[in-house]
Amino acid sequence: MGRMLQSQAQIYRGKICRGITNLVLGAGNASSLPVNDSLCKLFVENRVVILKLNPVNSYLGPLIEKDLAL
Repeated sequence: MGRMLQSQAQIYRGKICRGITNLVLGAGNASSLPVNDSLCKLFVENRVVILKLNPVNSYLGPLIEKDLAL
């Protein structure tokens, strides 16, 4: 647990981070978990995220893109 806390939010503490990409695979039985996991990777661990939604939840793709657009 201690190591995890040391690696969280490094960008906000001014530490240099190396680029890491994570793939989040969304299951069809939970619509909010892939979004939650992706946001955690993005903002807590400062990682680039590729989110693959299950076809059952593909309707969420445009909504997520709109919400995260700059």
